[in-house]
Amino acid sequence: MTAWPEWLVPGLFATFWLTAAAWLVSAGGVESELGVRVANELRGRGFGWVEVEMSGRTVVLGGTAEVEADRAKVLAAAGLVPGVRRVADATELLPLADPFLWSASRAGSVVTLTGARPPGEAVRRQILEGVTSRVPEARVEDRTVASRGAPEGFLPAVELAADSLTLLAEGTVVLLDGAVSVSGFAADSGAYAGAPALIAAAAPSGFRVDVVALAPPKVDRFWLEATMGGGEATLAGTIVDEDMRRVLRAAAEEAWGGRVRITDRLTLASGSAVGFGDAARAAIREAARLAEGRVRLVGFELTIEGRAASLVDYDALAALRGNPLPAGLVLVKAEVSPAVAAPYFWRGERDGASLVLTGYMPNESAHAEMLAAAAAAMPGLAMVDRLRIAEGVPRMDWVGAAEFALSQLAQLGRGSVEVNEHALSVEGAARDGAALAEFELLRTATLPASLTLVRVEVGAPIVSPYRIGLAVAAGGLVVDGYLPDGGAREAMLAAADRIG
Repeated sequence: MTAWPEWLVPGLFATFWLTAAAWLVSAGGVESELGVRVANELRGRGFGWVEVEMSGRTVVLGGTAEVEADRAKVLAAAGLVPGVRRVADATELLPLADPFLWSASRAGSVVTLTGARPPGEAVRRQILEGVTSRVPEARVEDRTVASRGAPEGFLPAVELAADSLTLLAEGTVVLLDGAVSVSGFAADSGAYAGAPALIAAAAPSGFRVDVVALAPPKVDRFWLEATMGGGEATLAGTIVDEDMRRVLRAAAEEAWGGRVRITDRLTLASGSAVGFGDAARAAIREAARLAEGRVRLVGFELTIEGRAASLVDYDALAALRGNPLPAGLVLVKAEVSPAVAAPYFWRGERDGASLVLTGYMPNESAHAEMLAAAAAAMPGLAMVDRLRIAEGVPRMDWVGAAEFALSQLAQLGRGSVEVNEHALSVEGAARDGAALAEFELLRTATLPASLTLVRVEVGAPIVSPYRIGLAVAAGGLVVDGYLPDGGAREAMLAAADRIG
């Protein structure tokens, strides 16, 4: 056996390893290039879902096929690519959804899609765009899974589902095989009333509307508004059921007693209405006290605005301020103008012990001012206040006129003073002789506050005991006591002169 020269052995080993390395690099490049050609071929045939891996000249295909036939097609197409020795199948088939269930649930500003959907990114985008275009204010969360088994007409049914979401404030639309179901709380009263017909009319071919179960729109607080004017009382607001509608309608008919036409614009709503029916009936009773205006009840908070139907009604509405109200009502605002009084008058009457004020004042401030003035002008008398607040005050200084009349009443011992529109009348007995003289001057005086004197019938002061006396004094005859009038006084003085 021939021995190799020692210097040749290292060279042979180096050559061997270099050749092996070159072969490996060349094989890896061929494998990579072959994988690219297989992937391009499959994409060109519409099978972009296939994942391609190489093991030598063996092609390993992965990914998820939508139908069984596609798996066979990609295996055949990959095997036709030049250089491929063998094709290994690692593909999977989309799961079959049976039943095929898809749903869209709306909760506030979030819409969540769940269940099965047909495969394909384009289909997924179409579904998302259909939903977001109809509820652009909502954030859409897609949790659907691509699946086989979608029924015919599925995508048009999704369009119907998206339309149905606009009718919901909260709820769910379900597509189950060929059936559409809608449930939840309506977005508003119009949606509650019209949803069943709208959804049924829009059902696509291949689908039927199974269930439309909508509850009235949810409210945090029930409310009622009773508006009065033009011979009509309108009830608007929210009610929990038709029984409450009947109760409130009956309360309105009783309160107005046939005086006006009642229009019902109450709508159904969902929520807690504990105690609201009683509160609403109480609010309607107060609304019937208005000739025009409105009463609004939100929860148990009551607002009253308008003009009272009568003076009695104004007094009743004014009495609500600061007093406990029925049915848990809380008065938050009351701006009520009084009814019109005609004729507009003020009258004061006094006797020896009491003072009675009747008639009208334009507002609470003027009323309080009058009471204070009366107490100051005639202290010690028991005052009876029968003044009312009313509109219809004449074009004059009414408060000034009433205060002038009060000053004349203070000059009477007994009697009355009345201001009726612009006319002033005084009758009774003067407080004393000086007052009687002032009343005589009143006949020719210019009166304040656009007043016109129409009557003054004031007699001499009433005294008890009634007496007259004569006495002889050093200087002559002294006469004292009381006489009924000036004529009697003159006659008495003449007789005294004759005696003297």
